Amino acid sequence: MKRFICCVFLFLASCSMAPVSSPTTMPSQTSLPTDTQTPIPADTDTPTPTPTGTSTPLPTATATPRSVIHAGNAASLAKAFQLQHPDTRSLEFAPASDWLLIGSGDASRGNYLVSMWWPDQETIFDLMSASATVWEAAFSPDGKRAAYVVDNPNRDFRGYVIDVELKSQIAGLSGNGTAYCLAFSPDGSQLALGGQVESPNGMIWMYETSTWGLIYELPVQNQNVLDLVFSPDGARLYSTGTDGRIRIWKTADWTLLNNFQKGRQANQFALSPEGSFLVSISCSTHDAFGCTKGSVVVWKTADGKMLKTFDDIADSVAFSPDGSLLATGGNYHDPFVRIRYTATWEILGSAAAMAYRLAFSPDGRLLATADYEDLMIWTIQ
Repeated sequence: MKRFICCVFLFLASCSMAPVSSPTTMPSQTSLPTDTQTPIPADTDTPTPTPTGTSTPLPTATATPRSVIHAGNAASLAKAFQLQHPDTRSLEFAPASDWLLIGSGDASRGNYLVSMWWPDQETIFDLMSASATVWEAAFSPDGKRAAYVVDNPNRDFRGYVIDVELKSQIAGLSGNGTAYCLAFSPDGSQLALGGQVESPNGMIWMYETSTWGLIYELPVQNQNVLDLVFSPDGARLYSTGTDGRIRIWKTADWTLLNNFQKGRQANQFALSPEGSFLVSISCSTHDAFGCTKGSVVVWKTADGKMLKTFDDIADSVAFSPDGSLLATGGNYHDPFVRIRYTATWEILGSAAAMAYRLAFSPDGRLLATADYEDLMIWTIQ
């Protein structure tokens, strides 16, 4: 019972990052909102601390041979590892290994951490101790750096960048407003942060990774930006958040190409590896234990049309590396991880577990999930 109450408390605390605020005006489904980009002059005082560290290259070998999770065996998903790690906010595997990057923290516990876990070797270490709740952490495409965004009560730093091997901070991303999500461009040349400046309006901040200087600000009307993803070719940036609207930005000039939505509070989405499908999750009603009515929507990125809708009350969503599987994870009212085959969108397998966040390993052999207290690794056994 104590664990249940704790989970509920942490869920409510996590929701505080993305309050649903009633917009003063809601853009129509067919008309584009008047979001425009603002060029930023060259940043001359971006903090770039370079503490000395000891280089410790991370191993890339997988210790235990395992089967790839695919359509023929997804019904055999089983838990292989479990680690107590409370208040996990984000999960992402390294680009070429089984190291899992974890962002976590809760103000009531003060456990603000960016951590790395290698399940097969039962190895975990804190990559960086943060100054506030870590909302999300992500690897650069080459895996040499990790960026993370934090709560920003002092209006001074939205996030930081770490050298992974040296385990040292190499840049601070200064400014007011709080970033709740981030994404590297596929070529690693840019880093996008999304969040909110003044309710209800949000912002996307674009940084150049050669200098970590701010180069653009993209205002987002009536939305706290909660998730970002680049298209595989880097030509588009997708954003979504509290008003449920998904926006598509052209990265060449940061003009808005399209927008679409179904419902409110689209907290997370996932883009298929080849970029043709976007899957978003939304929630329309809550109670004290979390979302009570929600949906998972499959969109065609070519035209923004809905292809499929599922009634999962999901908190997380991810595609397998080859795009053949879609995993969704639910909360207290729908505590299941479900695996769907993207050729037909039928459910192939499920596992009883809450999954506030989930991620596939790059080789498709591991599925990581997080509830409010523990991390789990699922495999085919």
